[in-house]
Parts: sequence; C-alpha cells; structure tokens
Amino acid sequence: MQQNETNSNGPETIVTPALDPSQIKTETTTEQPKEECQKTPENKCENSQKFEDEKLHSLLNKVPRWLRIALSIALLVAAYKWLPVLEILQVFFFVVTIPLLILTILGLVTRDTYNIIIESMDTVKEKVKAEAQKAATV
Repeated sequence: MQQNETNSNGPETIVTPALDPSQIKTETTTEQPKEECQKTPENKCENSQKFEDEKLHSLLNKVPRWLRIALSIALLVAAYKWLPVLEILQVFFFVVTIPLLILTILGLVTRDTYNIIIESMDTVKEKVKAEAQKAATV
C-alpha cells in the first residue's frame, strides 16, 4: 500500500510502509520544469528569437556611432522626400482637430453629454443581453 503526500511548497513524497521502521523507503520525485517555449510559425522557439535579437543588437552596437547617425539622417530625409508628411498632417488637422474644436466651442462635448452617451450605450448592452438570454431560453 502506498500513500501519497503532496506538499504545496515542495516535491511529492511517496512513502512505502514496511514492517520495520528502519526499512522505510522514501522516494522523492520532482517534476522536470516544462520548457517554456512556444513554437512560432517558422518552428522556432521564443528563446532563439530573443537570442537573434541580442545578436542583432550586438551587431548594431559594433557599427560606429557616426555611421548610425548618418543612416538615421538619411532615413529621415528619405521619409520626408517620399512620404507626403505635410499632406498627412493637413488631413489629420481637417478630420480630427477642426471638428473637435467646433464641438468644444459649441459646448456639445460636455460631461453631461458624455454621461448620456455612456448611459445609452449601457442601456443598449442590457437590451442586447436580455434579447440574447430570451433567444437562448426559447
């Protein structure tokens, strides 16, 4: 007859009773820690990905500082040349900033309006839950 004792702080101990107390055998089993590695679609481990990131970081640190600065400036100039930065900012200004400014000036965005919108959203959520429960029971 074997008796299993589980200690939450340590490994599982299996005690095998014998006739003589000097002949009692105690076996201690420990669980091997599972490899904390999730497979990626490329069938690589996250640990290897971290290692590759560290390798890339060490390679970048070997590049002289002046070359990194020159590459950064070149990338900024290229982005400014080929991306329509000013047009993107202008669209953001017209689509987001001006309507918010107008709503703020008109006083439509106030605490009361916000609370009304939140309350109406909560009411809709409750009605949808009730309809879903009603449909589930029918």
